[in-house]
Amino acid sequence: GDVVLLDVVLGHGADPDPSARLGPGVAAAVARGVRVVVALVGSGGDPQGLEAQAETLRAAGASVFASNARAAGYAADTVASPR
Repeated sequence: GDVVLLDVVLGHGADPDPSARLGPGVAAAVARGVRVVVALVGSGGDPQGLEAQAETLRAAGASVFASNARAAGYAADTVASPR
């Protein structure tokens, strides 16, 4: 199956609410059977709110990871073993 891997970076100078912008596209992709994997890079002190961003992306259907390596590994495993 198809997999999309996204890096979402939080912090000063980043989009003020990236999950609000990405959420509809994530949900649309998931509805079409695409697996969406997100590497969410940030900290609890970021103005966007790390946990709120993660929750919104998960609610849209994404698998969210706190490291690029884990997200990439999960995406690779997903491609290797389709649904």
